[in-house]
Amino acid sequence: MILEKELFVMVNMLKKTLTSVCLGLSLFVGLVFINITPALAQTNQEAINVLFWNVESGGSDSAVIEDEIADLEDQEGPFDLIGLTEVREADATGYVLAFGSNYTGITSESGGGDRMVIVFNRDRFALKQTTELVEHKGVALNFINRGGNLRFRSPFVATLNDRLTGRNLLLMVNHLARNNGSNSQGGFRAQQAEGLVAWAEDQALPIIMGGDLNLDFNLDSGEGNESFQILFGEDDSDNEEYRWIRPQPLVQTNFSNNRFPDSILDFVTVASQSENFQVIESRVIVRPGDFPDDSRTSDHRPVFAVLKP
Repeated sequence: MILEKELFVMVNMLKKTLTSVCLGLSLFVGLVFINITPALAQTNQEAINVLFWNVESGGSDSAVIEDEIADLEDQEGPFDLIGLTEVREADATGYVLAFGSNYTGITSESGGGDRMVIVFNRDRFALKQTTELVEHKGVALNFINRGGNLRFRSPFVATLNDRLTGRNLLLMVNHLARNNGSNSQGGFRAQQAEGLVAWAEDQALPIIMGGDLNLDFNLDSGEGNESFQILFGEDDSDNEEYRWIRPQPLVQTNFSNNRFPDSILDFVTVASQSENFQVIESRVIVRPGDFPDDSRTSDHRPVFAVLKP
């Protein structure tokens, strides 16, 4: 009987000890989640999901593009900032709505049938103003042709307020001239690049700039054209005014019947305080069967990055 009583007491003591240990562990885990998780969540919340895509205004079906945008939003989103290039003015509203009801879009005035559209998630950002740059400090970024219209697409800039952090930033969408020397302002793409560098030097706010930059970065040689060197330096390692957020892995972004084989034309870049942008992710979005494209789909792939300013 004594042994049974002693055994009973020992078992109860063991239960109390285990209960205390479990309680202590629970409190410890609770403290960890209370003290650490909000900080991590805040870090993740401050990250900005950015998407740029040339939707090919003259060689795609707008209904198909709308469906593909909805799929991108479902599979890769939600996005915070989006830049679309080669957008027919009549298609712009449908493309914005395809992202979702909480997105707002603004269409550029220049570009004719190849407009640019800035789209932002208004739950995260508030628009302060937009502008299209025709020149900066005497350097032309677009020009009037003989018909009295702007020949190319003027760099399209939105000043946005981040509702989460209270900070402002600049989102610029670009579609630089395709032919560097076949217009009345010979070498105009390189001139545009020089103007963009001069503009970035004068900005106090952080800049996210992207789109179809026509920089002809070749995957085999690891080199771009003259405009690439102006924007980034010889091989983008010295990060002039713009820093290319290199996708991992490097993947061809356009299909053009081997006119520009194995090349990257579409970029996500940062400038003005670019060293303060932390890169969480950067990649070319490759979807099954996207290349070669057909008359209904775009001949460009979207480029995506997650940045923390």
